Amino acid sequence: MEDTCDVGLPFGAPAPIESLDTTFKDGTLRLSNDELSGYFWSYRGGRGEIYEVHRASRREPFVVAVVSGLSTSGNDLDPMLSTDGTLLVFRHNIPGDALWSARPLSPTVFTDAGVIASLETTSVETEPYLQPNGSELVFQSVRTGSGDLYRSTRTGTTFSAPTLITELQTPSIEGDPVLSEDGLTIYFRSDAPAAHAGFNIYEATRATSTGTFGAPRLLENVNSDADDGPSFLSPDHCRLYLSSDRTGNNDIYVATRGT
Repeated sequence: MEDTCDVGLPFGAPAPIESLDTTFKDGTLRLSNDELSGYFWSYRGGRGEIYEVHRASRREPFVVAVVSGLSTSGNDLDPMLSTDGTLLVFRHNIPGDALWSARPLSPTVFTDAGVIASLETTSVETEPYLQPNGSELVFQSVRTGSGDLYRSTRTGTTFSAPTLITELQTPSIEGDPVLSEDGLTIYFRSDAPAAHAGFNIYEATRATSTGTFGAPRLLENVNSDADDGPSFLSPDHCRLYLSSDRTGNNDIYVATRGT
């Protein structure tokens, strides 16, 4: 039987996911709703590439395999597969940082990889996150001069023109948005001055999925004096997956609420 948690309790200190730990940079693990499969990026192959992971249960280690069919140069980062399994969104950085999509032929083979034209600018777009079981895409863009969070709506393989999440805009850099399945909670990173140095993880909530987010709060227990950023929230809100370079190398961690 899998563990449950009290969502009224805070997350505990993050623990590294040992089966994904390497001496290379690894990050941005995004999972299926059952947390048994998903994708992340790693430089273990010499450049930023996307890898597929799967496991038999949350107590088992991940099995890792590189994917093919995305690009052959530059870096592919920040992957997320839609809940219906029909579309992968990710960040590609050659010739500039842009949001791409691809269609899966199998868990490790993709086709039709290319830029998402409706989200493309001459600026930098990164860190796309598809709302689980929803239609909203959130991502970071510097089109306004600094890193800010934007939203778009997905219909099949098309995306609406993005709009700025104005209530979360600050002079600091915001990125790595993670939206809960019900759309009421968003996690993101910011380099705003805080009790910890570097980028820290914040949480903001709203009353309805179309409403305005309230003032963000710094998450307790999960942040360090290095750079930390969220990557996936379990549907039951019990586990927050994140990337951190707190040991000097970017790795993947999970923080769990008290059981």
